[in-house]
Amino acid sequence: MLILPRSNPLYENLLVQKINLPDAMKKMGAGGFTGYLGYGSNSSEGYFIFIKGALISALMLEGNKRKSGFEAFTSLFTHALLEGGAINVYRMTVDLAVCTQALLHGTVILKPEQVSTIDLKVVFAQMKLQMLMALLYFQQLSAVP
Repeated sequence: MLILPRSNPLYENLLVQKINLPDAMKKMGAGGFTGYLGYGSNSSEGYFIFIKGALISALMLEGNKRKSGFEAFTSLFTHALLEGGAINVYRMTVDLAVCTQALLHGTVILKPEQVSTIDLKVVFAQMKLQMLMALLYFQQLSAVP
């Protein structure tokens, strides 16, 4: 499961069997929602990002398969009907929604490493030299005894 920004939670761990998913997606569009809907089941996970009611990003992960766009959207409904699962809905700012979309669909340049082993000045200098726009993602790990 990917770890994305949680901003302002509207719903967490809501069973898809308890809602009408197509109606929920319509409401998010008609209501000018900005944020994302995250879906999770035993075999898949999905992320659907909205900005001011427009669906700008759809991604489904099924094992090591990535589906995007319409294929991701149809896969969401297939998995929800066949397996159930749960959804989370988080409201966020437009800037954070754009960064979340970049996190989902961007190209990984550096593999995950301990921050203490990275020279960030060198990383930033390389980004500037190559004229890259980037999103740095830091994850706090539990302390090792």
